[in-house]
Amino acid sequence: LMDINPELKLTRVQEFLSPERAFEIVSPDFDYVLDCIDSITPKLNLIIAAKRKRVKIISSMGAGGKMLASKVKVTDISKTINCYFSKTIRKRLKAEKINKLKVVFSSEIQDEKSLKLTDGKNFKKSFYGTNSYMPGLFGLHVAEAVIRHLLKKE
Repeated sequence: LMDINPELKLTRVQEFLSPERAFEIVSPDFDYVLDCIDSITPKLNLIIAAKRKRVKIISSMGAGGKMLASKVKVTDISKTINCYFSKTIRKRLKAEKINKLKVVFSSEIQDEKSLKLTDGKNFKKSFYGTNSYMPGLFGLHVAEAVIRHLLKKE
């Protein structure tokens, strides 16, 4: 991105996002926050920080266990279906009185055979194995939504 536009004001943070850091990192100076975190607690804290500071945010939901590109779309989290990750995030956001969130999700039902358990480190107890192209596809949808907003085309 910096090669394309050296004047771009891009904030890059390369660290594991602890809950307390989310509120420190998000700034009202941001045009948009792009959330691609795949652990529930850090994701929630980033979303809550952006919402509390009135910063636009788009959040990528669960791509794991899915493979149909045609089922990926951008919508409000209240309109997501067949996505356990979205359901969990939606439920926890409701407890925070946050009921609107732009998300990228897939309506495809996860392949249950791709579920893997972890040791529980980094706020993650399990995950669905992910096809190599799905995270990129979700990222393209995120990028399109943000670019359309910045160009005032949405």
